[in-house]
Amino acid sequence: AALEEGCCNQIMKGKFPGFVLSVTVPVTAVDLNVHPAKTQVKFAREHEVFDAVFHTVLDGLDQGGAPIPAAPQVSGAVNSRGDFFQSMDAKTYREKAAAAEKPSATASRPAATAHPAWNTERPAPARVADSIPARPLYQSAQPQKPAALGRAPASVTASVRREPEKRPVPQEEPAVEREESQAVRPAQENRQSAPVSRLVQESPAPAAEKPARPFAPAIPQMEEPEQQAIPQPEIPWRIAGEVLNTYIICEDAEGNVWLIDKHAAHERINFDRLMAAKEPPMRQTLLSPVAVEPGREDAALLLDNLPLLEQLGFACEDFGDGAVLVREVPADLDAADTAATLEEIAETLRAGRSPEERREALLHTMACKAAIKGGWKSDPRELQVLVEKVQSGAVRFCPHGRPVAVKLTKYELEKMFKRA
Repeated sequence: AALEEGCCNQIMKGKFPGFVLSVTVPVTAVDLNVHPAKTQVKFAREHEVFDAVFHTVLDGLDQGGAPIPAAPQVSGAVNSRGDFFQSMDAKTYREKAAAAEKPSATASRPAATAHPAWNTERPAPARVADSIPARPLYQSAQPQKPAALGRAPASVTASVRREPEKRPVPQEEPAVEREESQAVRPAQENRQSAPVSRLVQESPAPAAEKPARPFAPAIPQMEEPEQQAIPQPEIPWRIAGEVLNTYIICEDAEGNVWLIDKHAAHERINFDRLMAAKEPPMRQTLLSPVAVEPGREDAALLLDNLPLLEQLGFACEDFGDGAVLVREVPADLDAADTAATLEEIAETLRAGRSPEERREALLHTMACKAAIKGGWKSDPRELQVLVEKVQSGAVRFCPHGRPVAVKLTKYELEKMFKRA
């Protein structure tokens, strides 16, 4: 019984494993007083022997392949499917959102001196005399002030004419400077009669223009980091094609040819995922509810197990007259397979099995109906995922025990063609 239980899901129905079982235990672990004629014996601790045989068989079948995926540790609400959708309550969502915003807000705020455009220090205001462009003397009625007053004389530029709108408005001079200007005005008026050429010769050379201040954008231009190519690991197999839209042809590095049943491989992947999941699968709401008519007895059996159907991803209700109305189905299930899936579920519920066996049988049905069907045209990326699972050893048998892949060695092929 322990050996047959260990071979479950890896042997087809009606088939039994052939084996040689050798169990070595201490003499004191065997009870010899079970039968008066001593024709039967019994293990003193049967459960330990059962577990030892069961796990030994599992290790032997999984030898050379990937270990059986263990169920993830569930703490609160987790995403069992590993996709985009998550199941959590409103309080948990607000806590996660608040925790995500706090570090991001402080990390994204730059320092005050990180960029010239963000520098809050303002330069000292320029003097009025430095900011007012000088007029050519032949256009100005008022001459320049002498250098004795402590102000730099304005430069004479007769060849460049400033635009009026760009000229800043001069501010009112202080009272002290205005009195000094009136005091020296008679002396300046005497110089108005001098020729313009003489004044130009006596005036100092024009000062060099200050270099333009570099433009600093309000939003800094961030330099994009160079993209680095991620090295792809070398794949020791190659997909040669697909035949009959059902079997994948693959060649490995040793020259072996593999024929992979894509439906069986996908079914096993779905079954392992459903067995390891602790949360109900994601649902999809049908645009128009589907009325399933499995019969009065099966309909009553399905309605009595509505909580179990909800765990599988179905939302059903009584439609009357031996019919069940389905409003939601699992996201992986095609809506066209709703009626056939519920009929198989009802057939499974009719069989007298333990809760674990019944759950496993229901997951068999769900995995089979959600898998890729034979004859469908598949995307090359889907085929690549299936081949990767098979070549890594994670998938070897479908949930019904059928083989997933068949290997033909190079010698066998050459022997078929009489080359060996």
